[in-house]
Amino acid sequence: MWYIAHTTAGRELDAVDKCRKAIPEDIAAKVFSPIWQHAKKYEGTWHLDDDILFAGYIFIESDSDSKTLEKLLWRIPNVVSPVRIGGDFNALNKEEEQYLRQLMDEYNYIAMLYGYIVDNQLMIYKGPLSGWSDMVKRIDRHKRIADIEVYLWHQPKRVRVGLEIIDKITAQEYAKIKLQKLEISHE
Repeated sequence: MWYIAHTTAGRELDAVDKCRKAIPEDIAAKVFSPIWQHAKKYEGTWHLDDDILFAGYIFIESDSDSKTLEKLLWRIPNVVSPVRIGGDFNALNKEEEQYLRQLMDEYNYIAMLYGYIVDNQLMIYKGPLSGWSDMVKRIDRHKRIADIEVYLWHQPKRVRVGLEIIDKITAQEYAKIKLQKLEISHE
């Protein structure tokens, strides 16, 4: 189960490190702050850059009960505090956790998405949302990012992911590209 703790924005990786040291591995199998990859222009060219997906939050994977984990978190003062929903420290529900797991790789990293505008509709060609283009709520082609909607405790939250639009093409051109991709993968 994934639990979420609040920390100071900009200090997420420090909080992850302190939690890893303070919480035994048999209680917290994994402590992390998801990272997203995006393109950023500086020095006149585009570069791939990384940022924290949920500023001010860390995730703790644990099969222990919430009370045990919460007691350990309170022992790390001024670093983290449990996120309480409805007065209790609860894990994300299974569907929300599963969706986030599908977005991230094993290192809790959301890689850059690559897509085409096909007959005025986004088609994600490569990346963790491949085939899930309808999850994208807004595109900023100039900044090469997209907003997607995720749910945490049944509440919608918009987060940004990196998105490179390769080109605007027709459905026939896109079908040829997908066919070429299949042929290459079978070789």
